[in-house]
Formats: sequence, structure tokens, C-alpha cells
Amino acid sequence: MTFLGRSTFRPLLAALAFVTYVAAILWHHGAYKSTWAIEQSGSLPIATSYLYYDQPFSAIDGGLWAAFYKRAASKTPTAEEPIDSFLSSVAEKKVASDGIVPTTLDGNGLGYAYFATAALFLFGPHTSSLVFGLCIVLGISVLAFLLRFPDDRMLTIPILFLALTLMLLTPHATNQWLIDQSPIGGHRFFVIAAILPALHIILELFDSSKGLAKQSIYSLLVLQFVLLLCVISIRMSATYFVAAIVFAAMLSIWIRRHEAAERRLVATKLAALLMLAMVAYFGARLLPSAYREAGTGSEVFWHRGFSTLGIHPSWPFENLATKFDCRSAIPEGLQRGLIDRNGHCAYVAGVDKGAEAGPVYGAQYEKILRQAYWDVVREYPLRVLETYLRYKPLMIWQTLSTSTELDISGRNVPVLIALGLQLAIVITLIRLPPGEISRLHRICATFLIIAPFSLLPPLWAYSEINSSTDLICYMYVGLVLVVTGALRYLPAWRYART
Repeated sequence: MTFLGRSTFRPLLAALAFVTYVAAILWHHGAYKSTWAIEQSGSLPIATSYLYYDQPFSAIDGGLWAAFYKRAASKTPTAEEPIDSFLSSVAEKKVASDGIVPTTLDGNGLGYAYFATAALFLFGPHTSSLVFGLCIVLGISVLAFLLRFPDDRMLTIPILFLALTLMLLTPHATNQWLIDQSPIGGHRFFVIAAILPALHIILELFDSSKGLAKQSIYSLLVLQFVLLLCVISIRMSATYFVAAIVFAAMLSIWIRRHEAAERRLVATKLAALLMLAMVAYFGARLLPSAYREAGTGSEVFWHRGFSTLGIHPSWPFENLATKFDCRSAIPEGLQRGLIDRNGHCAYVAGVDKGAEAGPVYGAQYEKILRQAYWDVVREYPLRVLETYLRYKPLMIWQTLSTSTELDISGRNVPVLIALGLQLAIVITLIRLPPGEISRLHRICATFLIIAPFSLLPPLWAYSEINSSTDLICYMYVGLVLVVTGALRYLPAWRYART
């Protein structure tokens, strides 16, 4: 127990939790092959065009675009050539080149394309490179967290990775269609990489100790915020972390309203984050000219807001099918359900009525969809309110309840082994003396601040399993926190009996 109590042993256990998760997702990548359907429609064509076809970054080789589009549009992609074999053939330039497509039109912006280009450049033309890239981002965040919080707050790491490992047994990681839509390391999954940076920043805002040199504190804080901004550039829904951080800052200042020195310390940290955010904001304007002119440099917002109104059972409301008449291009018109075609229909109807046309998912497209959304809100406010207060929460609940169905079959034995190791790490750390003071309540409070804000993206846009990775993660984190709290505060004799 003397060895177990050493200060170096606890960080090693926390780091082992991260390594165990990395091993689990690398195994999962090989065992559950994904078609990477979303990434094939934009980011991978950009990355491969730049790396292997000498096209300027952000442009797509026409021949590659046709090949990727054919694969992504196929109804049976698993029957085609595996995606890794296809990427290898692309790297060898076996796909004929044919002109240039200036921008992608998948509605996901350029953020993930930057990441995919770097990952393929570093690790080669295969999808495991994207998983390795995610592991590096997570690893940098873990290292920064351990350097800043070598005390009981390092429990955050094994708690988070225990929950993420448990998620490998849920439909999100075992249902083939969901894996194709949201592979580990893919565009939709990447929001996971923002959780630990956000936790670090919020814990820092509530901390008034001076355990490290100021320069070290601010360097690690800035590093985590840079990682968070990178994730937001990839996955716009991660913006809710910024809202959670702002709320935490206001709460921290209010708690210290009678302590001027500590208030100034929080304000200084906030000033550093604000300056970095301003630099990132102006830097984001340096998009390639084709994307800047078309307005396709970031993800769509109003398209998703309008399209998801279709979950209401009465959609399209009364005269909306006539109001948004798009039969000139989309014969079926508005349809009930979470389908992108509803957004396309509103756009076609707007253009048919005289609105200026523009690239799909571009700035003009978003302008037309914003107008269409508010037209529906003004005409049917009660129906829209019912959508947000009843039907979307019901869908979120269905997503979470479905995610409690665990696949513990023989196929997932490696995940079960990893899960057992993660559980052993958490139990060991939670039963060791916490040091000067137990910080478990701080960890709980930090997750409790973030989790409610994570409901904003599914309430506004899609609330299906493949787009709710972070929400499912918080559900399992909550379960792990309940167990760890019971283990820490349960009397030793009762724990031994249990």
C-alpha cells in the first residue's frame, strides 16, 4: 500500500485508463469495419486530392469526386471494395484524374478535412490513420490534464474512459449501420475529443490554488482551449462547451464575489481564453476563396433546424406542403421524419418563388432555410413549441434508452477485458486516500455543468444515436459517478462486506 500511495502511481493508473481505451478502439476498428459513409462525401476526397493528386487544399479532383460519390451513394457499400483498399488505390493514383471540383457540398465544412489530411499524411492512406489521429488529440489532452491536476481531480480521466469503454458495447458501436454513420475517429464522433479540454478549463476556473507556476497553468489552459476550438471547427455542435464554460465562469465569479484577489485570478484566465477566441475567430475568416464565396466553410445550421421539424406527427402542418411546393425538383415534396430532403425542398420552393439561387448548403441556401424556418414558427408557433417540448425530448429519451442495450456476446470479449481493467483502475483510485482533500464533488459538479448544455444540439438538430455520442457518454459517466461516490463514501467495513 506504500507503493500504491506514491504520487507517481496515481497518474500512471490514470494514464493506463487512457491506454486501455486506445487499445479497445483500435481493436474495434479492426473488428467492426466501417464504410465511413459521411467522411467519403467530403473530407476524404479533399484530403486525398491534396495529398496524392497535387490539387490545392480544399479543391477536389473531379475523377476522385466521382469515385467517392459513387461509393457513398451506393445502397450496399459493404458489397463494394473495402474503403481501405480504395484509399490505397487512390494513393497509387489508380483512379483517373478529371478536372477540379472547387468545393465540397456535404454541409460539414472544412474542419474535418484539415484533420483527415494531417492524419493520412502522418500515418498513411488507411482509415486507421483517422483513429490514430483521434488518439493523439486525446493523448495530448490527457497529458495536459495530468500535468495540471496531479491530485484527486485526475479521477476525471479514468471515470471518462470507463464510460467511453462501456459505450463500445452499445448499439452506437455494435450496430453496423450506426458504425457506418459514426465511426470512431469520424466526423460525428469527434465531439468526444472536446470533453476533457472542457472539463480541464472549468476545473481551472473554479481553482484558486497556486500549485504550479503561473506560466505552466496558463500554458496548459491555452493548450486545452486550442484543442477545444479545433474540435469545434470540426463539429459545430461542440459549441455548447463554450456555453458551459461561460456559465461556469459566471458561477465562479459569483462564488468569489467577496474575494477580490480570487476574482481577479478568474478574470485573468478568462481574458486569456477570450484573446485566443478572438484570434481563432479572425483566423477562421482565412478560408480558401471558393469556400468563402460560397459560404460552405462551416457546417449548416438552419438546414438542420428546419429539417428536424419533420419529427412532429402532423408534419407538414396544414398548408405547408403547398407553401413549400418543390415538386419541380423533388416530386415527393415535404415528408415526415428526420430527413435532409425537407431542407432541400424548402430551398427549391424559395428559388422557385424568386429567391436567388446558390450552392447547396452554402450561405444563400442557409439564408433561404432561415427564412423558411421562421415562416413556420410564425404560422404554427404551438406546433413548433410542441416539437421542442414533447417530440424531441421523447426522441432523446428513446436514444438514451436504446443505448442501454449492451452487447456482451463473445465477439466483444476484448472490450469486456478492457472494461474490467478500467473498472479495476477506478476502484483502486477511488479507494486510495484522495490526498489533502477529496475532489470527487468537484468532478461531479463539472460534469453536471456540461451535461445540460449537451442537450442543446439534439434539441435543435438531430437526436439519433449516430449524432448523440456525447449525450450517451454523459449518461454512462453519471452511472460511473454514482458508483464511485458510493465506493468512496461507503464505510470501509460495509465496503468489505459488499
